[in-house]
Amino acid sequence: MEKQPNVFVRMIRGMGVFVGWMIDTRYWVEWVTSLLIIITVLYVTAAAEPRHRLTPMPDGFLDPNLSFPREPSIVGIIDLWVTLLVVPFFVGMFSIAFGSTWLDVHHLLLSILQAVSLGHAFTDPMQMAVGRQRPTWFERIEDDSGIRSGRQSYPSGHATYSTSGMMVLSLYLLSKIRVFRRDRYQMVLVVFGLSPIVIAVFIGTSRIMDHHHHFEDINAGFFIGTFTGFIGFHLNYPPVWNKNAGQPNTRGSRVYEKVKEKEEEARDKAFQGSRKGQDKGMKDNGDAFDVNAKV
Repeated sequence: MEKQPNVFVRMIRGMGVFVGWMIDTRYWVEWVTSLLIIITVLYVTAAAEPRHRLTPMPDGFLDPNLSFPREPSIVGIIDLWVTLLVVPFFVGMFSIAFGSTWLDVHHLLLSILQAVSLGHAFTDPMQMAVGRQRPTWFERIEDDSGIRSGRQSYPSGHATYSTSGMMVLSLYLLSKIRVFRRDRYQMVLVVFGLSPIVIAVFIGTSRIMDHHHHFEDINAGFFIGTFTGFIGFHLNYPPVWNKNAGQPNTRGSRVYEKVKEKEEEARDKAFQGSRKGQDKGMKDNGDAFDVNAKV
């Protein structure tokens, strides 16, 4: 019996295969492009100055829509990004437990990154170009703090990013349970598949509750996130109503084919070894019960 390599060696080999597969299929380009979009947008918007809109003062009075008190964020920026990392991780582990492959999990995470990066490309430049004041604008002026951020109300980044990520997760779940190709329990399955959207709705609604955004800001963020999530998912998966729903799109890979060939050879070798052992055992048993055998 061949000695199996230890866990550390198998992990190193697996990482090597994954890197080779990424290079061979050019998926590394998708990851790098998405990250570059986020980094570029963050850098440009950090260096630019939001548009200075005139503060509306109807009839000489302060606009009540900009006179709300400042409150702590119900869902902060760190909470948002932790949610976008943790929830997909658990969905991926849940999917693997039910037979999904590492390719499937890779496509899920890549789809979320692509959706969020597209959301960044829309949302942050729009915030700088529009320069709409937040509901707490007058208090920010009075305290002389957070004025730059106070001009970045439209659209809501929280609503955009959370909706884009959770839309990908919802489409992923709907495609896995093949809800549009079943003839029973469809409403139950739809509710299950759309459950991640509840997280996005809560995050977006919380931005109104804590006076960080107007209603229109949240609606625009929901729209952008829905659009970018839809695009991000379909870059790597067929539509949820397709006969191949739930199966990740694949690219030909010589590395993957070689790994599969080695796995098949190992299975064949193990099968042949077990067959030889069975044949030998049957022969020995036959000799033992042979009436003509010499004692």
